[in-house]
Amino acid sequence: MKIKSEWIGRFRQDATLHLQEIQKCMDKLAPALPADPETTEAVLRQLFVRVHNIKGTAAMLGQMEVAEVAARLEKLWAEVALEPARLDQALLDQARSSNEELARRVALIQPSVVSDEAESKI
Repeated sequence: MKIKSEWIGRFRQDATLHLQEIQKCMDKLAPALPADPETTEAVLRQLFVRVHNIKGTAAMLGQMEVAEVAARLEKLWAEVALEPARLDQALLDQARSSNEELARRVALIQPSVVSDEAESKI
C-alpha cells in the first residue's frame, strides 16, 4: 500500500505537537506527586487521548513501529487511570523514556518519494 507523502508529513507534524503536549502534561503531573485526584484525572485523560491519536494514525499509515511504542505508552496511561495511586516518580520516568523513544521514531519517519502522477493514482 502506498501512502501519499503529504499524509506522512502531516502525521509527523501532528504527532510532534501531540508529543510536545504529552511532555507538558507529564510536567504538570511531576510537581503534583502525590497526585491531586482532579488534576491527575484530567491530565491522564489528555495523555491517553494524545497517545491514542498517535497510535491510531501511525497504524493507519503503516508506521507499525511507531504504533507499537505508542500502544505501550497508551497501555501505561490506561493502567494508571484505573489506579492513580500507582503514579510515582519511577512510573513518570518510565513514561518520559517511552515518550522520548516515540519522538525519536516519529522523527525517523520519511515521506516516500512518489511522483505526482503516481500519487494521483493512490
